[in-house]
Amino acid sequence: MSKIKSLRFSPSVAVPLAVIASLLFVWSIDHTVAVRNVFIALSLLLLIPVWSAFPGLLRDPDGGRPWRWVLALTAWLIFQAALISPEPAWAFGELRGQWVKALICLVIGFGTVIASRRQGVGRETICLVIAGALGFQCLLHALDSLWLWAQSGHPPFQIARLTGSKEKISYVNNLFMAMLAAELVVRINGGLRLLPIRWPLLAGAIGVAYFNSWVIGARNGVLGAMALTFSATLLILIAQRHRLGPRRLLVVGTAVLLGLGTLGFLSFKSDPRWQSMVQDMEIGWQTDRYKSWLDLERYPLPVRADGETVSHSNYMRLAWAKEGALIALEHPLGIGYGRTAFGHALVKRYPDEHPQPGAHSHSGMVDWAIATGVPGVALWLAFLGVGFVAGLRGYFQRQDPASLMLALVISGFFARSLVDSNLRDHMLEQFMFLYGAFYTLALPMASRLFLRQKADSAANVTA
Repeated sequence: MSKIKSLRFSPSVAVPLAVIASLLFVWSIDHTVAVRNVFIALSLLLLIPVWSAFPGLLRDPDGGRPWRWVLALTAWLIFQAALISPEPAWAFGELRGQWVKALICLVIGFGTVIASRRQGVGRETICLVIAGALGFQCLLHALDSLWLWAQSGHPPFQIARLTGSKEKISYVNNLFMAMLAAELVVRINGGLRLLPIRWPLLAGAIGVAYFNSWVIGARNGVLGAMALTFSATLLILIAQRHRLGPRRLLVVGTAVLLGLGTLGFLSFKSDPRWQSMVQDMEIGWQTDRYKSWLDLERYPLPVRADGETVSHSNYMRLAWAKEGALIALEHPLGIGYGRTAFGHALVKRYPDEHPQPGAHSHSGMVDWAIATGVPGVALWLAFLGVGFVAGLRGYFQRQDPASLMLALVISGFFARSLVDSNLRDHMLEQFMFLYGAFYTLALPMASRLFLRQKADSAANVTA
């Protein structure tokens, strides 16, 4: 492991980083809401010394760009809750409980990097803390899976004892894999490493992430891992095309495609839902004929032509997505911000069916469109786009690993939001923190803020 020169083991540095690492670790674990809130509150308190930096951050052409979009989005959500939503009390309650916490986590992401750098902590140390917290959780899951495998004699697919659900550990694993992929791409392409670890440890961490993708058995997680692999390979091959030459380029590309095919085949064989997906989705599209998506107690799951019951996941996801899209088209200005906007809309659309008001569509973007309307979708995409473009620009212009991490985390989260309900709760909070942290790490704006602080400190000492 390379030497981390900028780490100082003093309370002013170690305590905030320890709190952040602890928050990242518990964020995805079941029944830890109170613990998460304590760590979020502690993080805010520890960042009091750098709160004065935020006015300058907002005025900065680079640093203030995402904040302008997210504040515009917040203004729209408040306006909508007050004047458009048919349930203003519910919408304002969700804003306080969900969106305000997400904004606080974004502040913590920005502030953690600014505070750490002003204390002399290098970017590599901050990234090591983030990757270490995520990676430790992934390692624990992998070791637990191996233990269960040894005990039972067969792979423990879709078992996640640490987090309580496969979806939660899958999110963590994909975030960890995004950091590793960015580091790998930049190293191979000749850029400076950001994670202060040697090649064998990096290779081992990548192996753990791929093993988890397979054994977790979350289909969307596997697709995310395959997309990351393809993206990383493409970036490497583009940069190395002249050095490799056509023949070796073909060999490497073929090997990667074979690897992706193998991962996809293993996922296909380990999860029977893949094998019935087409038939299940054909039935799921017929929402007027089959109404299990409204109430499973009144309408049992349909039966396929082969006599087998449809997969709950396959059927429900498409049926909910279709009905959710119809609701979003009927309410272009949204019905009010809330995690369960889909359920609230169903209650009003199908009052005689008595659907559950707490339902969500299993698609974050469908839920978001129903809740916030066309303006909310546009502003959210602008917020994501600012970070994604900044990440790509930093990578292509400076071969910066933190910039590529930012781009991969944003693109992965957005892609997952199309097929999973991740725009809520701890998933949204964790993403907003990572967005803020990587955005601040990646942009030249950060250096100007840190240099300004050093100059101010020097002037004070001279005085």
